[in-house]
Amino acid sequence: MTMTCEDFELELGAPALSALARAHLEGCASCRETYEVVALAALPEVTAAERAALVGLSTSALSAWRAQDRRRDVLSRVASLALAAGLGAVLATGVMWKARPAAVAEVPALVQPVAAPVLLEPVVPDFSGDAFNSGDDEVSWEVSWPLVTEGDL
Repeated sequence: MTMTCEDFELELGAPALSALARAHLEGCASCRETYEVVALAALPEVTAAERAALVGLSTSALSAWRAQDRRRDVLSRVASLALAAGLGAVLATGVMWKARPAAVAEVPALVQPVAAPVLLEPVVPDFSGDAFNSGDDEVSWEVSWPLVTEGDL
């Protein structure tokens, strides 16, 4: 059985070439050139330390993905609540705006104009001596301050 160039290219992705592919590689210059280019681009073998890191990668990647997903959920909740609050404010404003003209139309009918107060000339009391005539009785006041004694010092 003979291998075609297309079959050889399909087998290039395998970890090792089969005996049939090696036989085709010895006889075909085009496939030999393709094999050399692919060999240059191939990664080196994975070391033991890299294998150990790759084993734990799935757990750490999954936990990082979940943490990011949680953050995204919190942000989307906050954004949706803010959007809902904004829409509620817009609707409430529209309802209040619609109800406002009816309320404004009724207010002038209820309000009565207030007349300006009439200002009178000020009345000044009479403090002359005759105004305080209290008769023959004398009125006097005595103011005394507490005296300082020796015991208070």
